[in-house]
Amino acid sequence: MADRTFIQAEGSLEHRIVDNYCSILFGAAGAVTSFDGKGVASVVRDAEGEYTITFTDRYPGFMGASFSFMDVSAATGWACLESQAVDTATPSVSIRTNDEAGAKADPASGSTLYVHCKLKNSTL
Repeated sequence: MADRTFIQAEGSLEHRIVDNYCSILFGAAGAVTSFDGKGVASVVRDAEGEYTITFTDRYPGFMGASFSFMDVSAATGWACLESQAVDTATPSVSIRTNDEAGAKADPASGSTLYVHCKLKNSTL
């Protein structure tokens, strides 16, 4: 479980929900130029269109993820969740980026991907 003080401001039937936000800026050939997000340890390109976001804290539950692109090119792709392992020694999610046709592809240089993960910090 994450050992932090979180602010719980919304009503929920679930206990101890953590909203984690991260922005990822891409460079040439899909390289991660920079990332920003509290609770995010690293963002790594594993292969074309495949990225791993590693969290600083371990969470007992994963509730979902959403993705939004700010793309500098005319062809905007999309991203999806490939897998999650947030209750491990190296808590992470793997994401896939795609072109408009749905084929795995790197984002255009200068594009930003905004990621929102909803995590559970309780076993209740």
